[in-house]
Order: sequence, then C-alpha cells, then structure tokens
Amino acid sequence: MADHLPTGIESFDRLLNGGLPVKELTLIYGEAKTGKTTFLLQTTINTATKYKVLYLDVDNTFNINRFNQIADSNDSNISHKILIFHPDTFEHQTTIIENLENYITSITRLIVIDSITTLYQVGYTEAVDRFNLNRELVRQLAYLTGLAYQHNLAVLFSSRVRSVFSPESMEIEPVAKRTLLYWPATIIKLKSTKTTNIKQIIIEKSLQDTINYGCELQLREIGFTEIQ
Repeated sequence: MADHLPTGIESFDRLLNGGLPVKELTLIYGEAKTGKTTFLLQTTINTATKYKVLYLDVDNTFNINRFNQIADSNDSNISHKILIFHPDTFEHQTTIIENLENYITSITRLIVIDSITTLYQVGYTEAVDRFNLNRELVRQLAYLTGLAYQHNLAVLFSSRVRSVFSPESMEIEPVAKRTLLYWPATIIKLKSTKTTNIKQIIIEKSLQDTINYGCELQLREIGFTEIQ
C-alpha cells in the first residue's frame, strides 16, 4: 500500500514525495479566499476516482456547482464514493467522528473535515467551559489519529484562523493553535499573493527534514493548476 495519497495537484504532490501522508493527519489553514475548500474538494475528487471518502462539511461549503466544475466529466462516476456528514454542534461533531469507523470500508482512503474548529469557535464565543472545549477537540484529533493509523487512511482537515499582531507585522494562525499544531504530521499554509488568482502553498511541517518551502499555483474554477 502506498504511503502517500495524491491530491491531484502535481506541484504540491511533488513537494511531499507523492501527496498526503497516509496513517497521519494533515492540517491546512489560511485566510479567506486562499483556496482551502477548493484544495479539500480537489483532493476529495481525485481520491474518489479510485477510493471512498468520508467528508465532514462543517462549514456547509460543499457546493455542488463547485464540485461539478472541479470534477468535470467525472462527477457522475465519483459522487457515490463520497459520504458527506453535517454536524450542527461541536458535540455532534465528536459523535460523528467517533462513529466514522462504522462507515470505513476496504476502499476508504481519506477523511476530510472543513473546518474542524468552526463549531469549536462557536462554543468558545458563547463562553462555554473552555477546558471542556479543548478536551473535546483533543478527543476528536486523537480519535482521527487512531483511525488514520489503524485503517491506513489520510486525514485532511482545515481550520479557522485568527489574526496575531506584533510591532512588526500581522500574521495569522489556526484557532486553538497549541492543540492543532501538535497532532498533524503535515501542516500546510495557503497565502494570497499580489496577483489575485495566484496562491502560495507553504509546507510548515512535514515528516521530511525540509520545512517552510512551497510553490505557487493558479486558483481557477477547475481548482489549483500550474501557473499558465
């Protein structure tokens, strides 16, 4: 069995020697309109040409028109291989994650979550006990790590971000940074450039020795492509 799952985004797959690491978690984050959901959809569609995908659409961003644009003529052949879940509370998200094993088959190779911290953030702003929220997030990530390892899966999830100001600059980081950055083997940051449809993909953490390297890609209706 291959130790990487191709995303179908060639330059990115080359950066990671073949794609997302199997048996591991991968986090992708970035500001709005950097292409996070497109990246998740493109990876989902590429995987579903051969395998089954479990997709938690927490942000309600799984748009059928966008799916058809990226899938093109393959949409009727792959849609039945993608099982979509819609959690409506953070506790419901935990329940779904802890029951995903019931839906895993011999051809399941990918779990996608867009975004794992949306409902966490809702609870946080509602002043729910922060300790319990963090414990619940750790529980979800630990369970996903176990599923990835036991079932030879890649787990890909996005996160909401927050701004961090310093005297020199303003940066972004994932919500619940301390927890989220601990679990993934690979962390990907998407950034906009001066050209609207050109995005930068930066590998901030990986199983390889080299980090903070990346590539620039064009974001089009059909997904990420090489710059033309």
